[in-house]
Amino acid sequence: MKFSITLKRSLFAATLAVMSFSSAAESPLISTMSAYLVEVDDTGNEVLKPAEKARPNQVIEYRLNYSNQGDSPIDGLAITGPIPDSTIYLADTAATMVRNNFKVSIDGGKTWDDEPVLRLRENQFNQMEQVVIPASEYTHVRWYAATPLVANAEQQYRYRVQIQ
Repeated sequence: MKFSITLKRSLFAATLAVMSFSSAAESPLISTMSAYLVEVDDTGNEVLKPAEKARPNQVIEYRLNYSNQGDSPIDGLAITGPIPDSTIYLADTAATMVRNNFKVSIDGGKTWDDEPVLRLRENQFNQMEQVVIPASEYTHVRWYAATPLVANAEQQYRYRVQIQ
């Protein structure tokens, strides 16, 4: 029995709608999200292929591209990437060339924390202790861009998940 997950375009459309803070008609900000299957070739080099289907244990790299089609810089961008159901975030894979403040959410995007995410949890002796929440419990990643997206420029953000 072969198991695979189809990466539907509607997921990407919904994600882009969440990430954009205004409509395309009102804003010069254009955003796209692409998904790539991460494979390793015979020489040990990573190869990225457009992802349409994925199987358990395969790795997907999401790339979020933002372009400023306007004449003025855009300040205060908060770039959010979801961790889809049936996937887990792979720690330390979030990357961008943009100076930023990176945060993660473990509650569906309600709150945002620096890594490592720390919480008080009851241990086996019924005592509260501070524990590190594993990356496998993240639901979203977010970058707060520290520099504006200047006119006619692009910024790229990326992160990886593993199919469960």
